[in-house]
Amino acid sequence: MNAPSGHWRRFDDLAHEIHDCRCVLVDARGRLWAGSRRGGLTRYDGHTITTFTETDGLSGNYVRRVMEDADGGIWAASGQGASVVDLEDRVQTYRADAVRSLLQRADGAVLIGTRAGLLTPDGGNLAPYAPAAALVGQTVSALLEDSSGRLWIGTHDGLHVLHGSTLDTIPAPVADDFHITCLHEDTDGRSWIGTYRHRLYGYNIGMGRHLSVDDGLAHNQVSCLLRDARGVLWIGSAHEGVTCYDGSSMVTLTTRDGLAHNHINDMVIDAEGSMWIACSLGGLSVFTETMVTLSDAPVTGSLTVDPEGRIWWGSEGSLTCLANGVVSQAALDGRVSGIIPSRDGGLCVAAAYNGAYTYRDRAAGPCGETARVVPERWRDRKMRVSDVFEDSRGVLWLGSNIGVVKIDDGGRTYLTADDGLPLATVSAIAEDAAGRCGLPARTNPASHALMPVDSRCSCRQTTA
Repeated sequence: MNAPSGHWRRFDDLAHEIHDCRCVLVDARGRLWAGSRRGGLTRYDGHTITTFTETDGLSGNYVRRVMEDADGGIWAASGQGASVVDLEDRVQTYRADAVRSLLQRADGAVLIGTRAGLLTPDGGNLAPYAPAAALVGQTVSALLEDSSGRLWIGTHDGLHVLHGSTLDTIPAPVADDFHITCLHEDTDGRSWIGTYRHRLYGYNIGMGRHLSVDDGLAHNQVSCLLRDARGVLWIGSAHEGVTCYDGSSMVTLTTRDGLAHNHINDMVIDAEGSMWIACSLGGLSVFTETMVTLSDAPVTGSLTVDPEGRIWWGSEGSLTCLANGVVSQAALDGRVSGIIPSRDGGLCVAAAYNGAYTYRDRAAGPCGETARVVPERWRDRKMRVSDVFEDSRGVLWLGSNIGVVKIDDGGRTYLTADDGLPLATVSAIAEDAAGRCGLPARTNPASHALMPVDSRCSCRQTTA
């Protein structure tokens, strides 16, 4: 298969907190949680970083696993127990020896895999999970509840399946040390079993079927498994990056492709489809699918983000807006050459040879109520508007190939060479701290000038 098409980036916002990232989760609110080897559990909501450590009541600062329960609580597993952070950021800790796995079943039961077997909260303590009491003393390293309600329990010694009250042991395909590291069910109902050194197995087609380095797997030590929206199985390895398997062929992605590190500990997909990958000694990597083309037409006007986060752009004969993932477009008479959000909640759009347009309410998008602004005095001179600007007083300025038009409640003021402006094209307009508008202008490619213009429209030329 070909490598997944998309963009890699290293997520550096939490670089200090989670340099050695062991596990990652995106919760129902869209917040990122990451556990590290020494720094405890870190939460990032896009603005604020909050870290929970032993000082805050966490069971340990080496967080191996993280899970969200049905009540929105975030569970963190460490070598000294399991802790849950509730919606009020209160921490409750259950002590246990070497917690390796976490799972909440469909019936609400929280299961905690430890070195002493499979446990569950009982009051303020942990007690053996009765249906799997036979596993007391075994290290439970991986848990999965499949679509049929069966509980898969991976240990350092093999695989067990709990169906109802019956606990079955699946015969190991190898004679020694069948140490299971991760479990995953795909959309076809196949359960995948990752092992510490004995390859990757697909169960419902028989334990004899396996994938190894001979088939293209990056490494026989599988650390985590995840299937993306396209049905591709992502297989994290402990040493050689991540392998993508589409059912017939494989491709491996490493630091050469953009991964922060080749030691992969955990993977999760957020609500927008981005893949978050926890890497030892490298923090977090994010993989985003190939960008979607929002417009096939050449973008002729400035790309502008308004205060509400909408993205606006213009082209020949149209104005487009992207808001909350939805693209809306409306026809516009002219070639868009500039866009600015106005202070009253509207929008101003320069339209080259057709003057400018003002939109009363930009929240209504490109199809909202609009009014056309045409400098009548220069209509016959083939005026081409190159920039639009609103100053701190709410005055609208249009820069053009002839001069500048100032539009306010008092009407329109035209600035040309007769007013001290050189016979030049005004390419951009900006305002300084004194309230003067600076007008970069040019008469030819080798001649440039900057004209400060005050509120009375008096000009003074300086060279640049």
